[in-house]
Amino acid sequence: LIEQVIINLLSNALKYSQKEVILIAQDQKISVLDFGKGIEKNQLKFITKKFYKIDTKSNNSFGLGLFLVKKILSIHKSYLEISSTVSQGSKFSFKLH
Repeated sequence: LIEQVIINLLSNALKYSQKEVILIAQDQKISVLDFGKGIEKNQLKFITKKFYKIDTKSNNSFGLGLFLVKKILSIHKSYLEISSTVSQGSKFSFKLH
């Protein structure tokens, strides 16, 4: 299931990044960084909700990727940390316990 979390995070980052995507695995923490358009602060609390999509025009996803990431991580007693700056990109991280 953790493999699916990483796949979903990378897939999501590649959809929204205009440049490169970086995967960092250090100790028990895994982070995916993208350099896309970033996420508005008022949208951050919604992006892990079922069927929520920031941009409904740019891709044909179902809005389930981050929702599933959150659910899988909760099964593993972990959680998703999200930080983002508009016009600079986003960082999605979690720790394995």
